[in-house]
Amino acid sequence: MSTEAGGTPLAIPLDALLAPPPPPPPKDETTGEAKADQSTPPKKGGKAKTPTTTGSETNLGWLKDWPYDLAEMAIHELLQAMDLDPGPKRSHGAATKFTCRCIHPNEHTDAKDGQDAWVSVEPGKIPHWHCSHSCHKESLKLRHILETAGHELVARFAPRMDVEDLPKLPGGHLRRSKLGIHYYPDHDGAAPIHLCGPLKIRALSRTKSSNEWGLLVHWVDPDGNEHLEPIGRKMLAGDGSLPRSILLDGGLHVTNSRVGRELFSDFLNQVHVKARACAVSKIGWNGDDFVLPQDTIGNTSEELIVFQSSHRSDHSFRTAGELMAWQEQVGRFCIGNSRLILATSAACAGPLLSVMSMESGGINFQGPSSTGKSTVLYVAGSFWGGSGSGKGHLKSWRSTSNGLEGTALAHNDTLLLLDEMGEVDAGQAGEIAYMLANGQQKGRARPDGSVRPIETWVLFFLSSGEVSLAQKMLEAGRQAKVGQEVRLVDVPADAGKGLGIFENLHGAADGAHFADQLRKASLSFYGTPSRAFLQALVDQEDRFRPFLKDQMAIFLNRHCHKNAGGQVQRVAHRFALIAAAGELASKLGILPWPAGEAQSGVATCFNAWLSDRGGDGPAEIQKGVRQVLSFLQAHGSNRFEDAWDKSSTFRPSKRAGFRRLVNERFEYYIFSETFRTEACAGFDSKRIAKALLDAGLIVGDGAKTSRSVKVPQQGSQRVYYFPCLPTETLVDEPKPDDPVSWD
Repeated sequence: MSTEAGGTPLAIPLDALLAPPPPPPPKDETTGEAKADQSTPPKKGGKAKTPTTTGSETNLGWLKDWPYDLAEMAIHELLQAMDLDPGPKRSHGAATKFTCRCIHPNEHTDAKDGQDAWVSVEPGKIPHWHCSHSCHKESLKLRHILETAGHELVARFAPRMDVEDLPKLPGGHLRRSKLGIHYYPDHDGAAPIHLCGPLKIRALSRTKSSNEWGLLVHWVDPDGNEHLEPIGRKMLAGDGSLPRSILLDGGLHVTNSRVGRELFSDFLNQVHVKARACAVSKIGWNGDDFVLPQDTIGNTSEELIVFQSSHRSDHSFRTAGELMAWQEQVGRFCIGNSRLILATSAACAGPLLSVMSMESGGINFQGPSSTGKSTVLYVAGSFWGGSGSGKGHLKSWRSTSNGLEGTALAHNDTLLLLDEMGEVDAGQAGEIAYMLANGQQKGRARPDGSVRPIETWVLFFLSSGEVSLAQKMLEAGRQAKVGQEVRLVDVPADAGKGLGIFENLHGAADGAHFADQLRKASLSFYGTPSRAFLQALVDQEDRFRPFLKDQMAIFLNRHCHKNAGGQVQRVAHRFALIAAAGELASKLGILPWPAGEAQSGVATCFNAWLSDRGGDGPAEIQKGVRQVLSFLQAHGSNRFEDAWDKSSTFRPSKRAGFRRLVNERFEYYIFSETFRTEACAGFDSKRIAKALLDAGLIVGDGAKTSRSVKVPQQGSQRVYYFPCLPTETLVDEPKPDDPVSWD
């Protein structure tokens, strides 16, 4: 059934029924059958006579608010909606629309292939059904069938909002037709002005605080695709070019004449409808509903919820293909590939951050080019959607911190993907990492000096790059702070299997072919997994929280020591939620993975990060320890005097201490001042010395970290004593734990 010219019915619940259906036709008291229609039956083969008015027409009050013109209803499609076979359309004279097969072909015997039935139409009324055979006596019964079907169609397809009253404009009036909206000047002889194609204002939208008013506009493009677009009324300020560009971009014709543009803006400014819609300015959770640019999952509120942005921008939350196709072409190839598992599970974790009261955070896949880093982002992005372009759901690092604020808002409660960290300005990299993870805009003032409202967000963001965040910041001469590295952690892209970022090619010839296959599939099938996942979250809210907590506990018990530093624990909780989200999506049948796959893959990536970090202590201590050891390794042969070697004549010009060869390994004695000002530059030397002592890398004097050493011909010197330099750093193996089932 086409609700608009060339349109597709809106999927509206049954509570959209505008009025109860008409009562059944009166029955004959003696026979119990429906009384025959008292209208004059048409002559066989002749033109139809308009039936006389019957009592059933008093039941048509439900038509008054229906936004579709019954005169344009195709009875052919109406009968198809009733699961009846209407037969082919055929012309039946100027006074009627067409003929079609009688819907009671078995009730008469003199029909010519059942084709002697036709429809006459009067504007604003139910189309009249005529039959030239014996069943014409049951026309009242047929009318009742049509009215009932009409009610059912209204219940299914009529929006929960009314159509606007066309406003009265100065010097003329507006009129709607199949061609759109026209302006008719009041003075005689003036030609009407066509303003736009068929367009309806379904509701007025505004926020819960009754601000940011707008119009919910509906139209159908030339390909028959429906558009339901919220347009903020602030866009009408000035010449109103922005709303016109939105409509034109969506395939609706809008006049380009100066007078027509002004009249069209007046129409949008003055139009008023009774229906209301709740406008939200960012996607994500809105109560128990999840708002996307074109969908609202749940829709439990009394009013329709629409996403209404103050600026026009494209989005990448569109869908393509079926969920099963995505699972077969994309999802199953993640199995056995830890980085794909991590990225796709992170896509599932986005809407769970606020639910579990956790902070935003990011993961950067860092490694050389041509290892498949971008492919991992394409796969993760296909969970949420695509834009129809060759970039899918990906965004670029190539932006400023201010520019990415709007991008972050547009990905609230979901996943933000930033490709190629090398493209961002080195001076902006650290600021962007802080901004994305902290989840709020900078405070800004209005022209009058008052403070603008600060928008907030929560999200997961994944990044790729050949360098780490710290390396990128060094390009601008800045040292990465621990807080920045905790907010955006670096996971090595190379999985260590000789296949770049992959570990299992699933039969592909090589990594390049596998990456190309995944990228093409991710750009062909996207968006459906997130819709299914969100719907499950809405439907099973009382069950998924305990499951997530159990799965997070499993991860933390296995992979995060209780004595780990606070920074490691923050990162571990982030990875734990990612693992739990992947297991939840697998349990719901959305990710085609076996149980435990998400836990295993995410743990592999977490341990790779922990190993590169150098342990689970505080990051600044780990970095300080590494800096001291690097100092000794870099200057051990040119700044340390061989004081115990009588044959040595080397005397360094900028001496840092002494060294002594013992059992074919050097011991180092670094001056206290050199240790503080050079080896520990930028760090708290006392905390670094304590960490070195606890690790057994230095030997102190009792409770002191330094000690007094008697050096030949040098006397007693206060130094930090390193018996030997370590060849590697050992990491304790995590303890396994039993899994928890979802009861």
